[in-house]
Amino acid sequence: PIQSVTAKNNIFLVSIRNDKNLQPNELTDQALRAILQSKRGFETFTASKIGFSAVLEQNGHDETLMETLGRLGTVSMSDHRALLCVVGNNIARNQVVIAQILAALEELDIAVDHSFSGVSQHSTLFVIPEESTIQAVRALHERFIERVDEKQEVYLTEDRK
Repeated sequence: PIQSVTAKNNIFLVSIRNDKNLQPNELTDQALRAILQSKRGFETFTASKIGFSAVLEQNGHDETLMETLGRLGTVSMSDHRALLCVVGNNIARNQVVIAQILAALEELDIAVDHSFSGVSQHSTLFVIPEESTIQAVRALHERFIERVDEKQEVYLTEDRK
């Protein structure tokens, strides 16, 4: 069911806990406006009545963005992260495969900060520590796709400029 595994380094995860009891659509709208005004690269987001999380490109600390988001609720940020993307037919709906991916990452002691399913029915995304990127891509590729030669290159998104 898994067809490819890729990752992008140099991202960070920002989360807002909705402790000001904003309506979910209001929290999402205001958070997205602030992110878009910051002119940061923007990968994906998830929202619910309890909070909002987004994956953004890491390009220095933006005090104005953090201050604006802080007015919406309690903000937490995890930097030096990677966005791990696993692609497969209807993978977002396949809880067994997602559990196998999480178990494989756990075996390697790779913490998953956040996961995003539903961006596409054919992909699921995981936010992991940046220093674990190559290890995660190799391990998932080997476990689910094919044996990987230790000398085989692993190309990350920013390597292909």
